[in-house]
Amino acid sequence: MTATIKAKSKILIVDDVSENIHGMMNVLGQKYAVIAATNGEKALEMAALKPRPDLILLDIKMPGMDGYEVLRRLKTDPTTAEIPVIFVTALAESEDEAKGLKMGAADYITKPVNPELLKVRVMAQLELLRYRRKAVAPFTIDGNAALTNLSILVVDDVPENVHDLTSALSEEYRIRGANNGPAAIEIVKGVDPPDLILLDVIMPEMDGYETCRRIKATENGYRIPVIFLSVIDKPFEKVKGFSMGAADYISKPYDIDEARARIKTHLQLSRLQLYFEQQVAQRTVALKAVTSELQATLDAIPDLLFEVDLQGCYLRVHAPQHELLIRPKEDLIGNLFADILPVDAVAVCMEAVQEANETGFSHGRQYKLSLAQGTFWFELSVARKNSSIASEPTFIILSRDITERIKAEDELEKHREHLEEQIQERTAAIEAKSRELERFNKLFVDREFRIKELRDQMAKLTDKNQGKEGPG
Repeated sequence: MTATIKAKSKILIVDDVSENIHGMMNVLGQKYAVIAATNGEKALEMAALKPRPDLILLDIKMPGMDGYEVLRRLKTDPTTAEIPVIFVTALAESEDEAKGLKMGAADYITKPVNPELLKVRVMAQLELLRYRRKAVAPFTIDGNAALTNLSILVVDDVPENVHDLTSALSEEYRIRGANNGPAAIEIVKGVDPPDLILLDVIMPEMDGYETCRRIKATENGYRIPVIFLSVIDKPFEKVKGFSMGAADYISKPYDIDEARARIKTHLQLSRLQLYFEQQVAQRTVALKAVTSELQATLDAIPDLLFEVDLQGCYLRVHAPQHELLIRPKEDLIGNLFADILPVDAVAVCMEAVQEANETGFSHGRQYKLSLAQGTFWFELSVARKNSSIASEPTFIILSRDITERIKAEDELEKHREHLEEQIQERTAAIEAKSRELERFNKLFVDREFRIKELRDQMAKLTDKNQGKEGPG
């Protein structure tokens, strides 16, 4: 029994340099369905085709139509407006990043592309898109998760850095500061932990990596997104940060618009993950209540219940009366009927499963088992399960102990046979009496007939004698 395979997310890479396309395909191709375009016109054409891309990685500097114009057209077309776009470009000027983000780009990655950063940014945007497509999620009118009254903890040993970020972000978020790792950990452990942490890497005593590791080990901190802020821009250091549990990495000196975009992305992800965790928790409670009811109902049924596949392999076993099992439950699961049951019982069970597979249901087939405590009879009811998850059908078998019924039927049959014998005996006696009576009747009739003959003869003789005695 195998689960259906989930379709891979589709990513469109747009770049006029084939080496750049191949490089990103090598990083993403194993996990995602990746397609590519080498110019803006082709990119717009491919973005509009169904199934549409789930994400677009878009170069800015291209001949003809540049990335800004491609982005503008994507966002003005209702069929492609919801597709998140990440700019991937060699341009590193802050105004270029700000322009793209203000036009609606979801994020920005600078060439040469760091593979780990690329994976993280792509995964974050695809997760956000997946949440947006769930109609029950708490989204604002623009399709983003609502972010209200959220707090950010800035951890940096340089007060000016904390001040700069506080000034830039305080209108949108509640900003708190810590100048070392231990202080940040205490805040996370407190009654009002932050919703996101901006964490410097290079700090005295406890660096950012160790601080992140310890934060992620706390009860509150494991779910708080951590974004590293550092002048270190080496790929190894970024990979190390991700291994500690960081959500993202922003290199100093950073552009505040870029920082805002990253903060917004990870706060949205965090809020949505929390929302769906709460939904799952609520549904889990409801499911447990329903499951408890069903289990109580199931336990009240004395019959044996099995789930099997089309080949007669035991998948699940429910046996309130385990003494009626031919083998212990753990010996049944994973084995075939043919491995467990006698040949006659196997034939009956497989015939019932085949009938249920063809018609949906089978009822009334019986088989016999010799157990340690005696011989038992069982009657089968089999139903095919309807599931879109399983690639092959499975079947629920209710095996009812009908031994007492069979015994009662046997007793009734014996009484019936005994009555038939008595009836036959009495019928034979009556028939014999009838024959005797018939014989006597015949004798009686014969005697009466003989008497009449004698009377007739005597009458004739009398008449004859009287004739001789007359005048003469």
